[in-house]
Amino acid sequence: MVAKHLHEEQRRGSVPAGVDVDIVCDLVAQFTDGAILEHIQHGRPDDDRALAAEIARIGWLACYGPVPPNLS
Repeated sequence: MVAKHLHEEQRRGSVPAGVDVDIVCDLVAQFTDGAILEHIQHGRPDDDRALAAEIARIGWLACYGPVPPNLS
């Protein structure tokens, strides 16, 4: 579902043409799974929100590039 959306965004020009959407989706999914598992095993519940924010930021950066200053 995410790949389909990103391919559409790529056709519209908001995702750079050089981005391999399928590889990006696979890598972000693998990273996310690993980060969450690591956090569940060794993290603190107080850090849940920070972890979620960083995972979201990395996903955004992987697909769209730098976050615009008005959104960071």
